[in-house]
Amino acid sequence: MNKRLTRSEYIFSLFFIFMLICALAAFFYGVQIGTQRAEAKHALSVKKPDQTKVTAYNQQYLVSFYHTIFSPYREFQNTWFEQIEAIENRHHSAAPASQLEELEIMAKEQYSKISRTGMPAASPLLQDAQTNYLKSLKLFTSAAARLKNSRDHVVGEALAERIYADPYVQEAVNFALQAQSQFYDSIVKWNVTVDPAFKPLKHSSGGLKLAEWNKLNLNQKNAYIAAMLSKEGRFEAFAPQDLTLRIDQMQSSGNLKRLKLANIGQAASVLIDTGAVRPGDYMKNKNRFYKNERLPLIPLLTS
Repeated sequence: MNKRLTRSEYIFSLFFIFMLICALAAFFYGVQIGTQRAEAKHALSVKKPDQTKVTAYNQQYLVSFYHTIFSPYREFQNTWFEQIEAIENRHHSAAPASQLEELEIMAKEQYSKISRTGMPAASPLLQDAQTNYLKSLKLFTSAAARLKNSRDHVVGEALAERIYADPYVQEAVNFALQAQSQFYDSIVKWNVTVDPAFKPLKHSSGGLKLAEWNKLNLNQKNAYIAAMLSKEGRFEAFAPQDLTLRIDQMQSSGNLKRLKLANIGQAASVLIDTGAVRPGDYMKNKNRFYKNERLPLIPLLTS
């Protein structure tokens, strides 16, 4: 005999079925959410190294390095060349000891300025560049202190040659050139972060052929020149981009072929040895040769 459900039993059955459906729905929803969170966490762990790589040499770091490290050192470097030129030409009324003391004091001051800041661990090239600039200033300070107390009565070009022959000065120059090269390498690293399609061309540190040079953008050309100056120990008043500009100028005028210069190293040597490169050459002509180049917004290249 069939027994019909009462109204209350019927409502209870429907409520039980409804709760069962809700429980199952909540279970599967929880599984879905858990899966999505796990996938998101995994995606973040996979992407994290790439994100670190992308931000390691961003423009903010380059700007900070330029203003707090590169510029103070450049101020000392400019003063160095001014004082050495004065010693060579005897244009300065003060005795050489006074000029060397001025260089000693300025080297100490710039060391203090540069040591106040620090570069992030994610940017080892900038960290190393700062360290090398500090080493350079320390050695210049020691060299100037020793040379100013020298009792040798040497003046003019002979004194300038003796200064450059000093072991401390030679080491100071080497550290400065290494730091400069590391900074320009950092700019190439920045170029990679802002242009995913940009692939730095690998080239030898020896004589770069003209055809290879023409494949490089401005940032790579400057980095190549900075590395070449460091390798050859050429401590100059001009910046790498000034020499880059003069090489491109020679190519544009046809003088590279006319002089039968086989590679960029030979062209650079001719320009430097003949005094054809001057500070500011790049700024005077950059719009003519590098108008469409992608550059970091630092005064060194864009002002």
